[in-house]
This record gives sequence, C-alpha cells and structure tokens, in this order.
Amino acid sequence: MTTKPDRRHDRAFSNHTTVSVTALPPGWMNVWRLNDGTEFVEPCPALLLQEHRETDLVWNTPEHSRVHYETVTETPPYDTRTVFAAAEDGELVPVDDHSGYIRTEYRDPNEPMHAAMTVLTAAVMGPKWRKTTQEGDR
Repeated sequence: MTTKPDRRHDRAFSNHTTVSVTALPPGWMNVWRLNDGTEFVEPCPALLLQEHRETDLVWNTPEHSRVHYETVTETPPYDTRTVFAAAEDGELVPVDDHSGYIRTEYRDPNEPMHAAMTVLTAAVMGPKWRKTTQEGDR
C-alpha cells in the first residue's frame, strides 16, 4: 500500500472482490444479533473466495474541514480471504458487510425448524433462489 508522502491517512478500508463461489450444503446457517438482543438465523448459501484488490485511504484536513479519500490499487499476487455469504436481494454478499453478524454454524437439516426456515427463505427469495439451490444440490 502506498500513499503520497505529503498526505497522512487516518483510516484505511480494504475492498475485496469475489473471484470464486462454493455452494454449501443444507444445514449451514448465519446467525445475527438484532438490536433487541434476539438472534435471527437464516441459511448460509455459500463460501466466497475474495481478493484484496483495492484500499481506500481516508483523511481529514482541519484547515478545510473536509474529508478526502484516495483509492490505491493493489498489485498481484493479491491477499485472499474466504468468508461466509448471505443472500441479499438475490445476490451473494459477504456476511461481514452487515452489522449484527455473530457466527455461521451447522444445524441438522432434518430438524423441523431448519426445514421451516428453508421453505420460508424460498418463499421470500422466489424462483431464482430455488433454482440456484437446486443446482447447487446436484
């Protein structure tokens, strides 16, 4: 990571790009903590392999009361990470993009509660989710 010598950044944010998706079998669940302290559980559809391709550098300039940023493009070979995915509006996103994420765990798909959540998720997300899930189960 490089910055211009006359600028000092206060914060750095890593930007990751998904380069590979591995579907998970039924039973993997993302667990979230809601504002009231209760836990919310939903199916975890996949693992995402991501590369760290850019870093956003952010700094304040007191003389102008402004926030500035610069995007630095990383060079290969990229640092990689593997993260659990969540389904959002029919797309897969890293779970760490959202607040309240606690963990991903395996739960027996034959439990009645898991079967009910799978049916509910399919009803909410529609045909695209059902098709993707069925293809991933093959």
